[in-house]
Amino acid sequence: MNSSISRLIGMMAVFATVWFTTKADAVVNLPSVFSDHMVLQRDMAVPIWGTAAPGEKVTVKFRDQEGTATADADGKWLIKLKPLTAGGPDKLIVNTVTNEDVLVGEVWVASGQSNMGFSLNRANDAEAEIANAKYLRIRFFQTPSKVAETPADDVKGQWRICAPDVAKSFSAVAYFFARDLSRYYDIPFGIIQSAVGGKPADAWPSLPALQGEPMLEAYLPYFSTRYGNEVEFLVVVNGTTDSTADVVAGFTNSYPTLRVILEPKPVGKGGALMVGFREAAAGQGGPMPGGRVQPHPLARDEGFADAVSRMGGEGGG
Repeated sequence: MNSSISRLIGMMAVFATVWFTTKADAVVNLPSVFSDHMVLQRDMAVPIWGTAAPGEKVTVKFRDQEGTATADADGKWLIKLKPLTAGGPDKLIVNTVTNEDVLVGEVWVASGQSNMGFSLNRANDAEAEIANAKYLRIRFFQTPSKVAETPADDVKGQWRICAPDVAKSFSAVAYFFARDLSRYYDIPFGIIQSAVGGKPADAWPSLPALQGEPMLEAYLPYFSTRYGNEVEFLVVVNGTTDSTADVVAGFTNSYPTLRVILEPKPVGKGGALMVGFREAAAGQGGPMPGGRVQPHPLARDEGFADAVSRMGGEGGG
């Protein structure tokens, strides 16, 4: 009898341990854009989302509002707050996760190429502007430059209060935009910077979007998944591989998942004069029979043209 009781107690202890461990592991996860010092958009419904264990109940509290949801089979959940008035700071509480110093105001995305990525420390009167960049109600979130063929659920980053050491490396255009409008409207401003210099427009659409537009057929070789083969970019240079670092950098920065091949040929004056693509046979590591090379629109891309101009040459198709 005592042995049976001991076994029962042992089983109950194991069950309790598993139950409490499971509950403890059912953590609510928020994307990095939901963090301390963040800014929420005013005067509109505000979506709050994240992940948790499937079936987990999630409760969001902000000011006098409280919303609940249940994580779906994939662990995803979404709760929308009713329109908020500008102000703060407040706390955003999601189950056991608390985000401090949350403001409500205007939230803008600063995206584009090098003109938007141009940092404050390179602007006119940079030293004075940086020294005066002390605005508690302006917040910056800077996304890292990362290429992906499918949308990401999250990025690495954090909201930071505008201060000299933060503003100096942030977009100059976005900084002045937020500073002047924050003063004018007397409300908090949050800026999410996602700008990559020299990024051509064709880098943004998805593969299905490119496939669905006949005029964009020429850009399909950018995706090595089209035929299941490896795609190489061929850069023909003027008889030498000397002084081609800028060309290589221009390609690898814009297309880090693709391989750049330099081919010296006496093709005329200037630097890199032509760019094409060459599809390598899957698993063979070499060019297809005949080494098919065709002109490619990349020869006229902004990043390529910039790289070639630094070499003193001209791009061509």
